[in-house]
Amino acid sequence: MGTWGFLPLDNDTAADWCGELNDAAPSERPEMVDNALKYIIETKDNMGLDNTQVAIAAAAVVASQLEDGPLMTSAYGPDFILAGGSLDVAHLAPLAAQALNKILNHRASAWRSEFIEEIEKLHDILASSCGRPRPEVQWSAVATKGFSDRPAQSDLLQRSSLIEVIVGLLSPMRNSNATSSPHEGPQVICIEGAWGSGKTSVMHLIASELKSQAWVVDYVRHPLFRPWSAWKPSRITPFMAHRLLGIWRSRPIPTSSGKYTPIEKYESEPMPVVATFEPWAHQSSEQVWAALARTITQAGTEALYKSEGERRKYWLSRNAERVDTTPLRQALWRGIASPLLRVSIFALIVPIVVQLLRPDTRFSMLGIGTFGLAWLLPALLLAAGLAHTVAHYLLGRADAFLPEEMFMGPVLSGVLATSYAEGILRDPLHHARSGSLYLVQHDVKVVLDEMRRANREMVLFVDDLDRCAPDVTVEVLQAINLFMSGQLHGCRFVLGLDQAVVAAQISEVYGQEELAKTMTYGDDPTLGWSFLRKMIQLPVILPRLTDNAVEGYVRALLGDIETQVETIERLDSESQQSSTTSGEQAGDMAAERPKNIGRRPSLLERHPEVREVLRNRLAASNGSSGRETKRFLTVWQFYLRVTINSSSDMTLSNGVLLARRLVFASEIIVRWPAYLRQLCKPVDGKSALILLAENVDNDLEWTSTLAKIGLDKPAYFSVAKNLRSLLRCDDSKEIAILTMHLI
Repeated sequence: MGTWGFLPLDNDTAADWCGELNDAAPSERPEMVDNALKYIIETKDNMGLDNTQVAIAAAAVVASQLEDGPLMTSAYGPDFILAGGSLDVAHLAPLAAQALNKILNHRASAWRSEFIEEIEKLHDILASSCGRPRPEVQWSAVATKGFSDRPAQSDLLQRSSLIEVIVGLLSPMRNSNATSSPHEGPQVICIEGAWGSGKTSVMHLIASELKSQAWVVDYVRHPLFRPWSAWKPSRITPFMAHRLLGIWRSRPIPTSSGKYTPIEKYESEPMPVVATFEPWAHQSSEQVWAALARTITQAGTEALYKSEGERRKYWLSRNAERVDTTPLRQALWRGIASPLLRVSIFALIVPIVVQLLRPDTRFSMLGIGTFGLAWLLPALLLAAGLAHTVAHYLLGRADAFLPEEMFMGPVLSGVLATSYAEGILRDPLHHARSGSLYLVQHDVKVVLDEMRRANREMVLFVDDLDRCAPDVTVEVLQAINLFMSGQLHGCRFVLGLDQAVVAAQISEVYGQEELAKTMTYGDDPTLGWSFLRKMIQLPVILPRLTDNAVEGYVRALLGDIETQVETIERLDSESQQSSTTSGEQAGDMAAERPKNIGRRPSLLERHPEVREVLRNRLAASNGSSGRETKRFLTVWQFYLRVTINSSSDMTLSNGVLLARRLVFASEIIVRWPAYLRQLCKPVDGKSALILLAENVDNDLEWTSTLAKIGLDKPAYFSVAKNLRSLLRCDDSKEIAILTMHLI
């Protein structure tokens, strides 16, 4: 006898009997349990070891079907019970208790105490049971509401080692102050893969890891710091702005970049500054260059300057060095001048002239004559106006009188500036067509140089480059070439793209045949591939999803597979709290078992048979991407909800069967949307899909049906082959009928 533990089913005889019970017809199962128990009760002499173990197993099955009984936990139990099935044997509880009582009295002395304790527990449960059967589990609920396409917040596709290595390569080295080092790592890394392969999620995880390494530059006082200057308003006053615009201009820390530069402490390793550039959001070449410069400069200044006020001072200082400041100073004076000042000046001149014309007028107040009063009242008004103006000048906000562009980043002009700012922002460098490149280089170079002095390095993520128009893609790549040419230092790039798409875009822009022939490298088929070869130092091709990765991904999205132990452990709040989630937010949704077990529906997406079909179909789809997997599951759960809502009763048998068939129907809808109209066409009184399902093993009829709906051409051979493979299942006709009901 093989014995593996002390539970009722932990032996060969009990396990074999459970297997026979599982294989028996549903109508014969209650009789098998009844016979096993009655044999022990009716036998007067030797009961036999095997018969005793079978009776104990039968008693365990009876207990598992009681409302207040233990759930079947042993892996050696009948499969149909472990999968959530039921057996009408609750009325046999008294009989099972009687059988166990006899076994304990006659066999207990020969057994281990641990095994006897388990039998006694089982006997007590059966003897005290109310005899009511456990409510049948209804596999009818669906918790998931589908998934969005947001980047993942955690690694769900088993790419952690790849991410870890890339983060290590992008982390700045200790010798990063050098302009060049053989150990500095690649400057341009490409995350390569087709659409939906998870490039954005991988880049997001890399960026998150790099951000966790970031530190804040430590600011220290300037050597000439004076105590009376300790209090300074966080905002930029007109007085400060006037100094920066050319009046009493000061340079407390002389650098090539401006007046407000932190003095760095080199107490830590070099740390990265992470920024993201979205090229697809821009259309023209000028917008691409300006947006790239703004992305780098804003990320750099945010890393260098601890507050918004410091950053605004920095940009006002930078912009003041290259724009015509005369209109800005005039606008500032007009803004701070008090209205009382203008009125007082007018009121001062008019009374004097009037009194000079009327010398015979005599009047006094508090000992002050008419002429004195004519001077005093306007003078008081003038003093109030001057005080108001001085208050504006020293305590006001300069951004109330100057264009906001002066404080936010490099000033722009032409088509990129606002109509208000264009009138007073005259940047000759930016107006000149040939000066655009210099402007971008100048702004970016200054910020990157300051970052290097602060022991920091920029890591710029450029995603969705393969979704841009060809000319925009080339503009971005040309901008990256500036950094690779050695003119700009201190910036690394992580590109997310499909190399085949981008190579085709480059070849389209550089379409000259002679040029393509001279610049193509080695066996590269087009100029675009050679262009990418020169630019990208480390192409990282995302590996195809393995079956294990897909299975783990589905588990993260839908939760763990449930057995009988878990099927009744549902909380009503679980379905209410479930919402549309992205792959990164999906996780284990298992709930703890409540004390009072009631009639709760269980989740179909966690049924083992349903998950088996999901796993097989995802594996058969030739390397589904993470995005397509989420899309497929979203469509599947939607139609499952629709079908459940239209059904009055959904039990274990038809609920699981429906969910399994909908897996195939959803695959047809998601995998071949371009051919659904042909599949819905009526052929010989039936839809083409139903006719194909009926004749999936008949080559002649299959080919004839394909010809009638126009899918017999060589271009559709792969589609027809894959569809035929899908329909080679046991209930293909029912699947086809269900699909037709859905679409």
